[in-house]
Amino acid sequence: MMRGTRGDVAGCGIGVNPVQINPAIPGTLTRVAVGDVGRPRLSADGTTVVYDQWVNEQWDVMRWCDGKTQALSTDPHHDVDPRVSADGRTVVWSRMFENNDGSTTTFTDDVLQWQDGKTTTVAGSDQDEQMATVSGDGKTVAWSYDEPNGAIAFDIQTRKDGVTTSATTGWQVDIDPLLNDDGSRLFFRRKVHLDDGDMWLRDETGKERQLTNDPWGEFDPTIDGAGRTLVWADARKGFDILMQCDVDSGKTQAIQAEEHVDNSVPSLSVDGHHLAWARRDRKSGTDPQIMLSDNGVVTPLTTEGWNSWPSISKDGRVISWINVDGKTTSIYRFERSQTAAQG
Repeated sequence: MMRGTRGDVAGCGIGVNPVQINPAIPGTLTRVAVGDVGRPRLSADGTTVVYDQWVNEQWDVMRWCDGKTQALSTDPHHDVDPRVSADGRTVVWSRMFENNDGSTTTFTDDVLQWQDGKTTTVAGSDQDEQMATVSGDGKTVAWSYDEPNGAIAFDIQTRKDGVTTSATTGWQVDIDPLLNDDGSRLFFRRKVHLDDGDMWLRDETGKERQLTNDPWGEFDPTIDGAGRTLVWADARKGFDILMQCDVDSGKTQAIQAEEHVDNSVPSLSVDGHHLAWARRDRKSGTDPQIMLSDNGVVTPLTTEGWNSWPSISKDGRVISWINVDGKTTSIYRFERSQTAAQG
C-alpha cells in the first residue's frame, strides 16, 4: 500500500519541486499516488480520492482517504474508471472480463460497488455494462447498457434500493451518464448518427430533453450538485473552449474561450461556484496547467510541469489532479486555505 505524504507547498515531503503551485494560493499539497495511475476522482467533501492503478499486471481500483490508501479490488480482471459519492463511502467502477471461445475473444464489463467495506455486483449480465457513475448521496448508480440481440443501441440503466430500471430505451446510443446529488436528474450523451452525440437530460418527472445541439461535440461533461448547471469542453477549430448550459432556462454560453488554447477536462464544484480545468497554450507549446475559477475569477493553480485531469470538491477548497514528470506519473491533492478558496 501507498501512503500520501503530507507537507507544505515548498517541500511537499516527497522530493525537490515535484509540482509547482502558484505561490499566490496558500494551502497544503499531498502526493496521493505515484506509478501507472488513472484519472483521479475526488469526493465532494474533499476527503477521498479514487483512481485505478496498474498492479501485478492488472488494473485495480484504489481509494485514498485521510492519508491512507486501500485497494478496493484485487481481482484478476481489470477494474477501471471508479466514481465516488459525496462522502467517499460509496465507490462504483467497471470490471472487464475477457471471453475466449477458442476462435474469438470478446470483452464484457460489469458494474461493481464498494460501500462501507463491502463489494457487490450491481450489474452483471452477459451484456456490456460500463461507464458507471453514482449519485452524490450514494443511493443511485447509473451505467450504459449494451442492448442484446446484436442491436447497436445502448441504454442507460439505474439501480436504487435494489431495483434496476431502464432509464432510457430505444435505438439510440446513450452513454456517459451523470447523476445529480439525489439521483433525480440523469444526464447522458445520446448518439443518433456517426457523431460525438449531444447532451440530454432525464428530469425528475422522467421527461427527456435535449440540452445541446452542437456539431463540435461535448467532451468531459460535468454538473453541479443540483443538476442545474452543465459544463463541458467543446472542440472548435482545433482547440477547446469551455461551454456552460443553464439547464432550466436552456441558455448556453462560452465561459472560457481563447484562440490557440485548449481549455479541457473541466470539473464543476457541487455548489456551482468553482471550476477546475486544464489549460494548454497550443501556440507556445507549453504543458497543460490546472486553472481555477472562483465565482468567475480565474487563477492558475499550477505553474510548471504537465498537469491535467482535475477534480474539485463541493466548495472548491480541495483539488486533485494528475502530474507527469518525465516517466513518473503522480496524483496530487491540494487543499487551499479558506481565504484562497473564497476567491
